[in-house]
Amino acid sequence: MTAASSPSPHQRAAALLERYRRNFANAVCWAHPSWTCALLGIDDSRCAVWRAALERAGEATRIPCSQAIACAAGVARPSLDMLLEPALRRPARGSTVAARIPNLALLDVLPHELGLAVLRMRALCLRSAEVRVVIDKRTRSRILAWTGIHPDHFMQDPRSIGGADAAWLKAAVGMPPLASHDALTLSIEGWMLLQCDTGAPPSSDTITLMRLALPRSLATPHWLAELAPRLDAFGGEHLFARLPRLLPEYAWLFG
Repeated sequence: MTAASSPSPHQRAAALLERYRRNFANAVCWAHPSWTCALLGIDDSRCAVWRAALERAGEATRIPCSQAIACAAGVARPSLDMLLEPALRRPARGSTVAARIPNLALLDVLPHELGLAVLRMRALCLRSAEVRVVIDKRTRSRILAWTGIHPDHFMQDPRSIGGADAAWLKAAVGMPPLASHDALTLSIEGWMLLQCDTGAPPSSDTITLMRLALPRSLATPHWLAELAPRLDAFGGEHLFARLPRLLPEYAWLFG
């Protein structure tokens, strides 16, 4: 399916289910090692050997292993109705959430590396004021590697202007600077922000397929727990509204 195609409802449903099935079948190869280590009672080195063997094996061998990890983790499979819902949903009547709510089930359909890139984009949305003034080549290269998108292109959004100042956030709640992050910690931050976007706590107990790409145990940073929702209330909505342009090959999914 291409960005230019306009799939019928049946084609869209079939594509969603097939992409989810493919991700699920190979979850054992891309899930964070902490899930496998906990399930099998092994250390990281043995896990690496075991995973390498599975990557060489066929999908028929990987499927039961992926099922075991998903079952042990308590992965909540989205229904087809959830996958067919729009990328942004109106909040329920009486909800305290003002922004439209990102449909996080769609992240389970993306290739896991691309799903992680979306999580990092969400973290960078909060840090838009900081990203906008980045000039050093190393940091700009890291942003490109983290998201697959050039920082100048990522910041070409009028809604990114006027974001909370990074220096103010650091002083107010102790938010660490972008330079202190790597790909994994930025992914975790983005995941927690997206949980907040749905009205859930940052360290929600809900385990989705995408959640398996992150460490099994996550602790909410103190600064995120203290962050006033109003400072980033529309970050998730703005990002998901832009995904058809940022990820044109998946415009059919988020459009």
